[in-house]
Amino acid sequence: MNRQIFKGIDINDAQVFETLEKQFNANRSEVLATVPWLVAELIEAVGFKTTMKFIDKSGGKKIHINKDRLDLARKLGFAITEELYDKIRYLACNEYLEIPSTWGVFEKIRSALVKSAVMDGKTREEIRSTYGVSSRFLTKIFNGKSDNFRKACTITKADTHNPMGMKPPLNYAKTSTQL
Repeated sequence: MNRQIFKGIDINDAQVFETLEKQFNANRSEVLATVPWLVAELIEAVGFKTTMKFIDKSGGKKIHINKDRLDLARKLGFAITEELYDKIRYLACNEYLEIPSTWGVFEKIRSALVKSAVMDGKTREEIRSTYGVSSRFLTKIFNGKSDNFRKACTITKADTHNPMGMKPPLNYAKTSTQL
């Protein structure tokens, strides 16, 4: 992969964006769990490309939410369902929808892709050259200095039934009548 795509998101470069979209599709659940709630909801509703174009255009802005779904759709630049409108109204702060910055969203996507690459057993050099992260960043991950990141990366795909590797409590086998 060409590391140029991780020097910033260039929505207008079709080839670069196609590569980013393929990476997103291959790691969809990890990325959706990492990006801000609004971005995840929009990706699910209108797709990755439309969402990223919107974030590129409006990132960092606040949009006032009226009591009219069509007005919000006009401000967003694409149609939204009544269900999505209700979610946005419920989760938005004080009648304003804060649009995450393009760079912040980009960093979250890259972080999710790096975690996925570590979980897949990619080498440090492969990760560095693919995702444009520094050697120092990778040293912290691989030497365990970035504990939260390292813990997140040590979960294997086989551990998804118990993703945190947690042991059950001591009284786990007891029923409520035995307590």
